[in-house]
Amino acid sequence: VEARMRTRLIFGARTLEVYLDWACRFARWARGTYGTKCLVELPHLAGQAWVQGLIDAGKSPWTVSLAVSVLRKLEWGIRARWGVWVTLVDPKALSGRQRRTLCMRRRKGAYPAADLRLLRAHLPEEHRAAVDACVALGLRPKELVSVRACDVDLSAVSYQVKGRDGVWTAYPMPPGYAGVVRVRRGKGGRPREVPIPVWYRLELEVILASRRPEDRLWPVEYQEFGRAISRACTQAGIVSRGAHGLRHTWAIQRMHHLMSLGYTEDEARQLCSWWLGHNRLAVTSSYLAKRREPGFDITIYIEDREAEGGVARGVGCDRA
Repeated sequence: VEARMRTRLIFGARTLEVYLDWACRFARWARGTYGTKCLVELPHLAGQAWVQGLIDAGKSPWTVSLAVSVLRKLEWGIRARWGVWVTLVDPKALSGRQRRTLCMRRRKGAYPAADLRLLRAHLPEEHRAAVDACVALGLRPKELVSVRACDVDLSAVSYQVKGRDGVWTAYPMPPGYAGVVRVRRGKGGRPREVPIPVWYRLELEVILASRRPEDRLWPVEYQEFGRAISRACTQAGIVSRGAHGLRHTWAIQRMHHLMSLGYTEDEARQLCSWWLGHNRLAVTSSYLAKRREPGFDITIYIEDREAEGGVARGVGCDRA
């Protein structure tokens, strides 16, 4: 039971806030419907009608899935608090429920190589540098704007992964990577280290040369960065996948690269998950949903920059 409960933990403060909000919504509904003041007093499948009401009201599959997940966590909470199991919802018995699919969200997933080139061409210079960093390092936008010069170690020959027990473990750097960028506070407050691909190292050295240790490497504002990407996509006539879509792009390219080095698919996925700062491999797998589709090899994106006179010379992502 302890291991199963661990998989249901919430690791992010924002995620916890959302779950608490929805748990309170259900509690208010349950009090008005059943007159109960304590969760353990709820009848069997008490939440079924609540979730079905969301479906009948036309709520999105993501909202419905969130509601089901909230009830599942409440079930385990009741078990932990009172030692009894109360089943609040049976997802299989819900009628008219749509399943979530990647194609249901146009903004979901990675940028194709052609779209990435157009996006970069329509951005101002300071935001181009930030996009290049996202493509190279796979950082979340909030993480990117917080990185300082002192967080970069170009001499590192290994990277470290912090386990759930709080212990850091060092791993040798795969071929094609040199140095690390330290994320001091990622999602949920979790730190991590991200290896620097060789093709991006020279560009990073140029940026570092003009920064003091305490200076931010990419001095763009978080919200403005996202708006700039949306505007550039509109001007370029492409679908905006937001700043977060660059992480999906990074994940696909890193997966291709690691497997080209001889890593198995499972090993490569695990490395990507560590470097992305994910707690669950299932989340990483969702990032890789389009990796077998044509058009997502961004080696040409790196070659474009070389032709422009960029500082990344002759090393594409897949050939590092």
